[in-house]
Amino acid sequence: MRVCRKRAPPSKATGKKTPCMSSMGRDNDTPASSGLAAGASELVHVAGPVGILALHGGGIEPGTEAIARFVARETGASLYIYAGRLPRENLRLHRPSHSAASEISPPLQQFLNRVRLAISIHGHNRNKDCVYLGGLNDALAARLAAVAWDALPRYGWISDPVAIPLGLRGRHPRNAVNLPLDRGVQIELPRSLRGTRTGAEGRPPEPTGDALVFAQVLSRLVKEATAVYWRGP
Repeated sequence: MRVCRKRAPPSKATGKKTPCMSSMGRDNDTPASSGLAAGASELVHVAGPVGILALHGGGIEPGTEAIARFVARETGASLYIYAGRLPRENLRLHRPSHSAASEISPPLQQFLNRVRLAISIHGHNRNKDCVYLGGLNDALAARLAAVAWDALPRYGWISDPVAIPLGLRGRHPRNAVNLPLDRGVQIELPRSLRGTRTGAEGRPPEPTGDALVFAQVLSRLVKEATAVYWRGP
């Protein structure tokens, strides 16, 4: 088993600027599509050029959907959720992130047609103090590690691909987070960073505690990235 060591964050590189989208497109909330397994659902909200993914939402990797929804709401990012809605045993609905790209559903295709950069929220059950920042956008992963370490220094923020367990690296080219033009970051959060509280008036659960702090940090980073796209090269 790899050991997560807390250490000083990497340099706060922001990466190069990228051209902005030529048009805003349109916003759509799409309910569950046909062809999904019983108990699974999809949702897409087409908005900004940065996209937030929760590929294992609901009861599959609890808490990840709440963070994704929070960040999208706070930043105007596009949002895609694949979730398990069973009363129990939602893990049987888990599908590898690269398999979603093998048979792209219409909602996921809407999302990918819109976004230039993606951030995918996942959960792991390994070291409780480790956060693994994978995917193929190494500059964004390093930037996130730096700002998150400032806000939540009790966690180890690991963005070096070699230091991330193989199954959590998110570097498969067909992983949905890597399909946008500027690819993206796959965030693997321990259970302690996925806490939720009941939403008001029947709304979906909201992040709480350290999960809320992280969602706020991630929201600031998404706003930075979005501003770069709108500003252009």
